[in-house]
Amino acid sequence: MNLPILSVVIPIFNSADTLDTIVSRILTQPFEDLELILVDDGSTDNSLSIINGYNEQDPRVVVVSQENSGSPSGGRNTGIARARGQFVMFLDSDDDIDPSMIGTLLREIQETNVDLVTCGVQVIQSRENGQDQVIYQGVTPTPKQLETEDFRTYIIRLMGNDSRLYNPINKIFRASIIKEHNLRYLEDLDYGEDFVFNLGYLKHTDRIAFVYEPFYIYLLNPATGTSSRSSLVYENRQRCYQYLLEFASGSSNQALPDLLTWIKLQWLYGYATAISGSHLNRQDKLENLRRAIKSEKLVKPKSLKYIGYQKYLTASVIRLASRNARLLLSFASMSSSLSSSRLFTGTWRKMADKVAS
Repeated sequence: MNLPILSVVIPIFNSADTLDTIVSRILTQPFEDLELILVDDGSTDNSLSIINGYNEQDPRVVVVSQENSGSPSGGRNTGIARARGQFVMFLDSDDDIDPSMIGTLLREIQETNVDLVTCGVQVIQSRENGQDQVIYQGVTPTPKQLETEDFRTYIIRLMGNDSRLYNPINKIFRASIIKEHNLRYLEDLDYGEDFVFNLGYLKHTDRIAFVYEPFYIYLLNPATGTSSRSSLVYENRQRCYQYLLEFASGSSNQALPDLLTWIKLQWLYGYATAISGSHLNRQDKLENLRRAIKSEKLVKPKSLKYIGYQKYLTASVIRLASRNARLLLSFASMSSSLSSSRLFTGTWRKMADKVAS
């Protein structure tokens, strides 16, 4: 039997209501030389029955059933072990992709001979009136690597710009690198485990490519769109940050301290926005933020040279707001994203200018 060029891995847990969208999209892609590995992770609904039906209809579908592992990592790791393709793609069971995503990304990774290709992401919010709303499109141009920075510094700089390198779902990986270095998703980390996996992969290559179109479609359901429990545990972010420091230790570039400081402050702000949008009562929100602030030694970047004027001002404001849990909570509630222009206008812009002066 000929080996497929691409293995697509999807972990599944109680996804009966959403499976058909992503599976039908994959199986009707113009590119057909693939295997679709569907890993049922102990579902208690009829997900397993549904994917067995896909297997009966299309021989490219591989069905694996296992006891619940507690997170998507277990299903992804099982998929890695079963994958036979030259390349591997990881998707989620409740999202969607553009009809041309697989063919475009495969063509890019093969023609450029890189080891990783990533595309943009669009986030779509379902609305009660049935009309979906695009609330984010990750299609900004990717900065080129500077002559003064090594590859790891470049990757960290990109991670401080947006989230395209954080997730596995908008990428195609080279299977030989995953298997040669025994790369797996951490099953004891239920927040940021995909980020850690990507860091581990990027340790073994310096050849990546970007496709700017937002081919991956992340679907936000208003019923499940609030912050997950794992995102409210600040220790998960701290653990991810330790892996980031380990990745950075392979470089001595002088830009790294400010780049890492910016990311830490950005993540703290992200945690504050997750807390702000959670179902916790106000007192519990404040207590969580107090513990997070107390566990960190926060400094602002030393210079705007390496992170730019806008990030330097924003970092200064975040650090100032982090001196008090109430202020940080109020600040986080003002905006759901650091990219929002509201962060750089009015009172907050005046405060940023004052702090930076």
